[in-house]
Amino acid sequence: MSDAVPVTGSVLPLEIVDDHMLVVLEDEVCLIDTGAPVSMGAPAIVSAELGWRVDRVLGMDELGRQAVLLDWPGRTVTFGYDIDDGDAGDVIPARPRAGLYQIEVATPVGPRWAFLDTGAPLSYGSARACAGLTSIGARRDFHPGVGVFTVEQYRMAVGIGARRFDAVFGVLPESLLRLLTIVGSDGWIIGSDVFRDRRVVLDFPNDRIVDLGT
Repeated sequence: MSDAVPVTGSVLPLEIVDDHMLVVLEDEVCLIDTGAPVSMGAPAIVSAELGWRVDRVLGMDELGRQAVLLDWPGRTVTFGYDIDDGDAGDVIPARPRAGLYQIEVATPVGPRWAFLDTGAPLSYGSARACAGLTSIGARRDFHPGVGVFTVEQYRMAVGIGARRFDAVFGVLPESLLRLLTIVGSDGWIIGSDVFRDRRVVLDFPNDRIVDLGT
């Protein structure tokens, strides 16, 4: 299936499974994944790891066409959201890079550009930033290209736009870090866990996201 994104103003239920955001489009369960440059059939590992049927990955070729409101607390997703309808929010610039988008993050090692990846349940930082931090436990994660892996998690004070908060980060396995290095990244990814209990507009046509808060 192609061109599955609904018409402007469509409000659909949002399912959260292990910090992955899912929406049903034309009877297919789709993973909302800003870390995928193009939409595709979901690799088998996605359904296997989530324990949930996932048919399709909804990538940036479709998510980037119009503003999309991800309402985590309300459990809805709105395609073609009207960002000019009076909502006050924190506007965060987003820059295109390698078919994806990056946002600037204030970190203990200075400002860093991180890929925004709603398909990643965990955020990732550089080994340098996590050095000296105490692990709060291991977490299992996966990537279609490298399979399943386990990383230690670290709590780190960061800033995104006007928001300052403690977030949980892992450090990418070397195999995945090499992939990011090719496009000039040093391992920073902002994952879907940062959206937890918030309303965020992905307004990629205007090179920004807008945090509407809780």
